[in-house]
Amino acid sequence: MPPFDRTTPQNKPFKKRKSFATHKQEVAGIRAKFPNKIPVIIERYEWEKCLPLLDKTKFTIIRNRMALLPTQAFYLLVNKSELASMSLTTGPAVQGPPG
Repeated sequence: MPPFDRTTPQNKPFKKRKSFATHKQEVAGIRAKFPNKIPVIIERYEWEKCLPLLDKTKFTIIRNRMALLPTQAFYLLVNKSELASMSLTTGPAVQGPPG
């Protein structure tokens, strides 16, 4: 796997690539189109070295886009610090204002 290059635009954090107003409009459109799904932003931790880069960061279904080996674990951090309970669905874990 090539080294993680922080200079390319797709490797910038999502909040630096999109304005809050743009993101809010996109979320409204996704919620209108898919009322039973919750849009979430999933980004790889900046110092992660083992997991592959994701080809996109916006998801409505996480499991289908991740290619984890049986020896790899997935931890959902909310707001960069809170470890979400693994017994929760993503809906209650990520509720709050978009962005």
